[in-house]
Amino acid sequence: MKDHSCLLARTMSVLVLTLTFVCSLRPVSAQGTSPSGAFGFVAGIAQLDSVGSNGGAILGLMNFDGAGNVSGNVIVKPRNINNPQQVISSNFTGTYSPNPDGTGTLTLNLDIGSTATLLMVITDGGQGAQLLSQPCAPCGANVTLSGQPSSLTGPLPISLFFAGAKGNVPLSLNGATQNGGGITVYTANEAAGNGAAACPDGSAGTWAASVPSVTLAVNPDIPSLASSGGTVAGNFFGAAIGNICGQADFETMSGLVTGTVSPGGATTLVLHAVTGAVASGVARVVNGGSLNGSYGYQLSFTPFPAATLGLMNFDGAGNLTGSFTSTSQGGAINFGAFTGTYSINPDNTGTISLVQPSGQPGATFAFVLTDGGSQLLLLRTDTNPQFDVAYGTARLQ
Repeated sequence: MKDHSCLLARTMSVLVLTLTFVCSLRPVSAQGTSPSGAFGFVAGIAQLDSVGSNGGAILGLMNFDGAGNVSGNVIVKPRNINNPQQVISSNFTGTYSPNPDGTGTLTLNLDIGSTATLLMVITDGGQGAQLLSQPCAPCGANVTLSGQPSSLTGPLPISLFFAGAKGNVPLSLNGATQNGGGITVYTANEAAGNGAAACPDGSAGTWAASVPSVTLAVNPDIPSLASSGGTVAGNFFGAAIGNICGQADFETMSGLVTGTVSPGGATTLVLHAVTGAVASGVARVVNGGSLNGSYGYQLSFTPFPAATLGLMNFDGAGNLTGSFTSTSQGGAINFGAFTGTYSINPDNTGTISLVQPSGQPGATFAFVLTDGGSQLLLLRTDTNPQFDVAYGTARLQ
């Protein structure tokens, strides 16, 4: 099981970067705007990092006070096969700074302990915004191992596995040549450790973990470089199992290896554990309206290629019907129909619960109704370990 501490600093550090900005933006010139009011937003994160997180999507509502302050709430859906049911909800406050040309920045402080800086361009005379995550720096961490060609040691930061954990696990690796001497494979002895941790709710906690496996494969053969020195490159994979802030967790990481061998054999290898993602989305003004009629919708998926196109018909009384066509990697195409129910709140947020043809519960969605009722911003929220995170929009026909 995964807890918020793992999903947050990694997926949230990336997912949160996608928080798209919502505002009922008020024009101040032909190009510039000044945010004021409420916007719905949806965004996806394209991420294939080396420490176990693989993208996600978010949906939420923001309120701008017209004086540089913003507050609201957000639902985050990370993609992680260890805990596919995980949906994270958070409130936030922050500040924003628009420029005369309609660009700007936004800083959000979530109550789960994450902060994000976003870039934005205002559109439609202040009725919408295009959003992009601020590039992360640095994106990941480097782990240095040193010794001789047959034996390396070094500290492994446990935070690479468990976000919020503080301290290191000591690694000791033994190297052996493989494939006739062309590759050197290093295998770490099992290592364990414990220490303090910062928990998602802001409290102080502890962690205890075992790292049963870290494996490196580098090429060319390091011993052949011992007399003259040189450089090497390769890949690594590691895994850890443990407990942080009272929650059991299992994590993996992988990435590139670079290094040098000095004349005489002194060896230094660096494990490059890479995180980071590209996040983008849209925001639309929330200004009343009702959810009634036929909406064409599309869903995008992250991190792997897939998409859905279809119709949803809302009867104005909490019931819906619909149809879909889905495509995915490999060229698979699926068609189908569905029924379901929906509910909408006074702030124009709501939920959709679909029903399978067998009568069993189906997919569930959170949504924000925008543009006076003519558009929905959608995020799929149910558990489905084979399913990429799905998000998108729907427009009234």
